[in-house]
Amino acid sequence: MEICELIFEKYFENPSILLSTKLNDGYNALHRAVANGHLSVCKLLITKLKNKNPKNEFGGSPLDMAATSGHLEICKLIIENIKIKNPKGVNKETPLHLAAKRGHLDICKLIIQNTKDKNPKDKMNETPLHHAAKNGHFYVCELILTQKQVKEKNPINNSGWTPFRYASKHGFSSICKLIIKAGGRPENLMGVINNTRSFDGTGFALPEQKGSLSRIMNPSIAPSEILNLFSN
Repeated sequence: MEICELIFEKYFENPSILLSTKLNDGYNALHRAVANGHLSVCKLLITKLKNKNPKNEFGGSPLDMAATSGHLEICKLIIENIKIKNPKGVNKETPLHLAAKRGHLDICKLIIQNTKDKNPKDKMNETPLHHAAKNGHFYVCELILTQKQVKEKNPINNSGWTPFRYASKHGFSSICKLIIKAGGRPENLMGVINNTRSFDGTGFALPEQKGSLSRIMNPSIAPSEILNLFSN
């Protein structure tokens, strides 16, 4: 830390030098401090520099990196110092997408508490809920689904996939139940079935019960009946 302070004293009149991204990896000083989890260095850099969340040459920001790596305190520091609390990055992906993908529940809570859109869509209409469901992060899914502002409980992305479909493919039955109980639209589930080529684990996977698939494709089936398919 003392070394960093000495460097700042030397370059204080021209701090842009410390934001140089000319190295091959495209990282600047703040990116490096975040990547290595050095909170005290991040505090020093943020107090001195105008841009508190600069993007590197590849479009990634320090907040993206902190959310991905699970550095909660660094996330708090950056969020406190920027106007847009969940900024869109590459392909309109946000720090909330990145945290949800890796199951960092506390960071997801932090971002959700500080932003209006609790389940934002990226360029492919993929949401944090999609990421949490496909990776089996039950409590992140629960957090998102219990937000009153989240109206779509089982949104469809540009490829026709829903959180329910991802969870079922990977065998996360508890997340499937959670989505249905939260009000995941049955027509979305049937749309998933109709767009799936196989039921062998590469697409929509349900318990192997006689008549299960025909039952779930029935337009009159109630969500409670769908839940029964996952009761075992």
